[in-house]
Amino acid sequence: MIPVFNRLAQLSIGLLIGSVFAFSNAAKTAEVNPLRPVDTASPRETLQDFVVTMDGIYRGMKDILQEYAASERLYPTSDERRRQVGVLSAAAKAIRVLDLSDIPPVLQQTVAAERALQLKEILDRIELPSLESVPDRNAAVGLPSKRWRLPETEIDIALIENGPRSGEYLVSAGTVDRLPEFYERVKKLPYKPGPAAELSDVYRKLSAGGTATIYEAYLNSPVGLARACRPGPKPRSPGSQRGSGSGSWSGSPSAWDLSTGYIA
Repeated sequence: MIPVFNRLAQLSIGLLIGSVFAFSNAAKTAEVNPLRPVDTASPRETLQDFVVTMDGIYRGMKDILQEYAASERLYPTSDERRRQVGVLSAAAKAIRVLDLSDIPPVLQQTVAAERALQLKEILDRIELPSLESVPDRNAAVGLPSKRWRLPETEIDIALIENGPRSGEYLVSAGTVDRLPEFYERVKKLPYKPGPAAELSDVYRKLSAGGTATIYEAYLNSPVGLARACRPGPKPRSPGSQRGSGSGSWSGSPSAWDLSTGYIA
């Protein structure tokens, strides 16, 4: 018999991570101030907001998993489900630091989740500069190339000059495209002390033979497997309205289904 917590840990971490990034509409309902945008006014604000947001998500997932494991219950309580939705509330902010303009719209849901996790996996393993050394609003004005590169990497945060997000500093489209490559280079490095290392430790304790990284836990979860195997978008009838969220994908459940019903 497969240990209950081995199975439930995989489900919990996978569903939480998958839901966090893939479907943000349901998540917004739980946010204290859903209208507050991510701060992308400079490279410093963009980097800081992303790291802080992701660390908050990881801390929330760790606390839920620890409490759930200690309870020895088979199913999560309504309060744990409510807290899961609370964790999801940061989803939209985390993915909005990425410039997805080079990704086909039909792939953006899937790619945004994967790239955000890969970026966090990278940042959790390499040395980051002091926040004071990253250009803020005032210093960004003087950047000659209108972009800032994370030292000792090829990760760029660049000014968007055209379109609806003009004036924002986002992780550049070229960087987003290469994040899988960068992740492969660093994935065997240990996590630095912090929320990612703590979440990974909890997952390993609950899941015998757990995977090496949080990103791999996502890929090996039901959510990640469903995304990897998904054949493509459903054809739309000429009169159908363009859907948002999971409606674009064949057989894809909604975030609400994932966060409140799937693991119960």
